[in-house]
Amino acid sequence: MYLSHYHLKVKPFQISPDPKFLWLGESHRKALSIFKEGIIENRGLILLVGDVGTGKTTLINKLLESLDENTLVASVQYPGFDILDFYNFLAASFNMSKKFSNKGDFLVQFIHFLHEKYSHKNKVLLIIDEAQGLSDEVLDEIRLLSNLERMKVKLLNIFLVGQNEMEQKLADPNNKMLAQTIATRYYLGPLKNGEVKDYVNFRLQVAGADHRIFTKRAIREIVEYSQCYPRLINVICDHALLTGYVQGKSKIDAAVIKECAKEHQLEIIDETQQVVSDNHIEKQADTSRPKTGPNYHWAMPAVPVLVLFLLIFAGYFFYLRNGSEALKPTIEEQTQETTFPVSAKNSPQADNIDLDDGNTLTKRVITDEKQTFSFTEEDLGKDANQAENRTGLAELKNTARKISPLSQLSEFSENINEAPADPYPDGKLTLNVPPYAEKFPKEIYEQLEQFLSVVTRHPEAKILIESYTDSSGGARRNRQLSQLRADKVKEYFITQGIDPARIKAIGLGEKDPITSNATLAGRNINRRIEIELVRD
Repeated sequence: MYLSHYHLKVKPFQISPDPKFLWLGESHRKALSIFKEGIIENRGLILLVGDVGTGKTTLINKLLESLDENTLVASVQYPGFDILDFYNFLAASFNMSKKFSNKGDFLVQFIHFLHEKYSHKNKVLLIIDEAQGLSDEVLDEIRLLSNLERMKVKLLNIFLVGQNEMEQKLADPNNKMLAQTIATRYYLGPLKNGEVKDYVNFRLQVAGADHRIFTKRAIREIVEYSQCYPRLINVICDHALLTGYVQGKSKIDAAVIKECAKEHQLEIIDETQQVVSDNHIEKQADTSRPKTGPNYHWAMPAVPVLVLFLLIFAGYFFYLRNGSEALKPTIEEQTQETTFPVSAKNSPQADNIDLDDGNTLTKRVITDEKQTFSFTEEDLGKDANQAENRTGLAELKNTARKISPLSQLSEFSENINEAPADPYPDGKLTLNVPPYAEKFPKEIYEQLEQFLSVVTRHPEAKILIESYTDSSGGARRNRQLSQLRADKVKEYFITQGIDPARIKAIGLGEKDPITSNATLAGRNINRRIEIELVRD
């Protein structure tokens, strides 16, 4: 649409990786060097960790392009396997023409395969992307595979590539031995501030630009809003080019960048905050929940009850101090008679309430020297039952409401004790995703926030996230897109204090459509994310 306007041949800021647009910052060049050295020296197990949008997948693609024909590679991008499925995937990837029904049979054949390749001076490389999605059981199998050696030379190089939560996973005591086996670790961060300009200009030049399109101030705004993450840079710049075209601008200035950032809900933040965007779910500053420490959602329902108790206590304390001269602090035990309606059992009133039959409901309140409340055994006996039968609970509530302001507290107390209806009784939530890639509207997050209350009420349950696309686009891209969306939901739960060990996120692409993809309505239904609480 905007190509001719800027004299471009192709779009310069597509999200999907394209080798001709590859530009490596200093951090990426170091990571690539570490990978190549690891293969040459047969280091065994290497870990690359980076946040979403830092360019890990692009780096892997660059590595694969640079390998010679003597290196045999198996790449795992969707690691939601059980052990046997994982082994059969490896066998198929390395052209081992057999499907295995048990672990022992696979290991015998695979070890023979590795020794044969070693004797022919071949390198064998296994790359596992999104490694944070691996189960502890599969991770332990990977550790065992990394220990296979011949004459103190590793027979299998394994590169684990994952998001930041991979570090948390390795910190788990269950994965202690794996963590000790890793030969090299490297953290892939965003670009440096000074690299963003070179990154943007390089992609524009490859796309055919013959003049400077983004002003210096625009570049500075891109740095601020993207936090130098390549994926966010691409999103902002692509949207800016479209906006500039609509506005008839030949150059993109700072105002256009700010407008695009606002539309994508991006914010300029300081070091104490995290980026919030529709393309990259980060930890969002939320004043409604604690920013650090454990999850305290469980304590929130108790707060109104505590406030109610304190108000009642203060009311009685005021009455006891000012209502009678006979009440002195030195008295070890004091008594005060008060009456209150049946509907306000938890909120004693300082008034006598006459019922229709002329009876008065009386309850004796006893306080000690610390003004601690207790009640005698004569609590609303037959009179209460008779009164409730005659007048009804609703009428007693109305009577109390007219006589004493404290009755409002009683009503509030009753409302608190009413258990709210569970909006997700089956523990399932289905989100329908818009057709544009990598973007969640506000409504999605609103539904996730509602479902979060169910998740926090069931800490024993696992969370299964399965993401699906429609059949538009290629199968590989659909799997990538569905995994990205599943990971975004997973990251949302993590940022809200949910233990990552509870969550499993799987991208299934266009698999298992609910209805036909031949119509727009059908595609809208099939493009979904299913979240389920799974109890053991």
